[in-house]
Amino acid sequence: MLKAQVEEAIKHWREPDRGIWEVRGEPQHFMSSKVACWVALDRGTKLAARQGETAYAQKWRAIADEIKADILKHGVNSDGVFTQSYGSDALDASLLLVVLNRFLPPDDPRVRATVLAIADHLTEQGLVLRYRVEETDDGLTGEEGTFTICSFWLVSALVEIGESAEPSICVSGCCRSPARCISTPRSSSHVPAGTWATSRRRSPTWR
Repeated sequence: MLKAQVEEAIKHWREPDRGIWEVRGEPQHFMSSKVACWVALDRGTKLAARQGETAYAQKWRAIADEIKADILKHGVNSDGVFTQSYGSDALDASLLLVVLNRFLPPDDPRVRATVLAIADHLTEQGLVLRYRVEETDDGLTGEEGTFTICSFWLVSALVEIGESAEPSICVSGCCRSPARCISTPRSSSHVPAGTWATSRRRSPTWR
């Protein structure tokens, strides 16, 4: 099963897609997908090495390094901040997974710049948006609500980069009331951003 999953990542990592949020716009080279493919190769390499599968470990490590080099070449803007997709300057909360999935260490300046940029530009009333709708072609209308899991990703990322004062503020925002901890996607196009910890639409993979 592991080999099949890794081989799927190898097969598809160069392809544009609709990213972690399954946006309805045109397929892009989303960072969330590229990093997920790198994770598959990186973890597959480590597991193969642990099981004595040296040939697989060497092959998969080389491809993991290729994916990482591609991301670092095309997925970082002139300010040293990771972007939602190649060729874009948009931020995306899923970029927090760069540090949480150990794609780069927390002391890398690009990681720090990205985490702080998200804290500064993707937060509403202490909670985190997935992205800014004016920067993302998601094929939907209405305002974007905040998303609980993204808020806790930010808490974890801030801890990782050593910003010890900020996480408690974020946790307070996440848990201010039970309603703010709802994370089930729902249609909320008429709900002001920051009021509900939800998205504007139901993902097609949720039933």
